[in-house]
Amino acid sequence: QTVAAAKTKKATEPSFDGLNEIWLTRFFANPRWYPLARISYGTYLVHPFVLFGLIHFYRVWVSTADFGGTELILFYLVVMGLSSLVAAALFELVELPMLHWGARLSRASKQRMRQRSHSEAS
Repeated sequence: QTVAAAKTKKATEPSFDGLNEIWLTRFFANPRWYPLARISYGTYLVHPFVLFGLIHFYRVWVSTADFGGTELILFYLVVMGLSSLVAAALFELVELPMLHWGARLSRASKQRMRQRSHSEAS
């Protein structure tokens, strides 16, 4: 195999270093991912509670029989949807106000530090 053939083969193979990485970075840096990125960890934290709550609801109110294939897929989609909705609500009601509060505290702290350094310098 010649050097030129090796370079051609290497250039056409998918790679995650160099120029071929740019499309992946651009894809995940797209602002359309931001809402999902903001609730993804919350969805992970909330989903066990939603899952077990729905299992309990299903067993008590719907049926005591085991899930079939179609019911299992539907149940999965409902758990993911409800978990994402609960995570989004918690983000808006708890996490986002705390982020804003922390930013205000940080700005106030920086202003106090600047005022102290200016008063000490005088």
